[in-house]
Amino acid sequence: VNAQVVISRVFPGSAGIIVIVLAAVFVCTAAKYASYSHGTYDFGIFTQMFEQMAKTGLPNTTVEREGIVSHFAVHFSPVFYLILPGYYLFRSPLYLLLIQAVVTGAGVFPVRRICRTLGLSEKISLAMGVAYLLFPTMANGTFCDFHENKFLTVFLLYLVWFVLENKRAGTVVFSLLTLSVKEDAFIYVLAVAMWAFFDKKSKTDKILYACLAVVSVGYFLLACQLIKLCGGEIMTGRFANLSP
Repeated sequence: VNAQVVISRVFPGSAGIIVIVLAAVFVCTAAKYASYSHGTYDFGIFTQMFEQMAKTGLPNTTVEREGIVSHFAVHFSPVFYLILPGYYLFRSPLYLLLIQAVVTGAGVFPVRRICRTLGLSEKISLAMGVAYLLFPTMANGTFCDFHENKFLTVFLLYLVWFVLENKRAGTVVFSLLTLSVKEDAFIYVLAVAMWAFFDKKSKTDKILYACLAVVSVGYFLLACQLIKLCGGEIMTGRFANLSP
């Protein structure tokens, strides 16, 4: 009870409930790690990769392919460097589970803001936030080791929120963050940019979202070349339903 009072003062309103849920999620994922219930894929890949990044600055692994290879030869995900500073402090695989739980759970805030922006009541908005936390692909995904894809949904939710509230700086920042998750994330930024381009009336907005659409495609082409430079090739099978 005392902990809840403290949390409610630091995080007023319903945010205190959310923080408690996030803490519970991390405890559960940490318990899974402590009981040797994590498999090599993908958690082994990323724990090894972050240790190599901490030592050499390079995302090298020996688990993904035969011999030493850069993870960027498989997927281009510069987002990992954003959370590397925290790894220097903790230097433990538990940090990856902690940051994943925090980032995934943080998606509840844009969910609530999107609901409020669309005119829903505070109670309904909070209920949607809880639904987000309990949604199987979000909740269960947090318990399936560590993966950069968990950042994607959160970045996209913030992106949609900033688009709806016409906050251009936030829109640009989270467009770039979304692109940083993986080379194929460009398709989401492109989709949001096209939606906003046809939805917005302002000429300035139309120019902004046209530029974001071009940048997203350009980033994808650049990422493909960088993957080749690292000795790999893009997994075109992921686009099998789009290629025709």
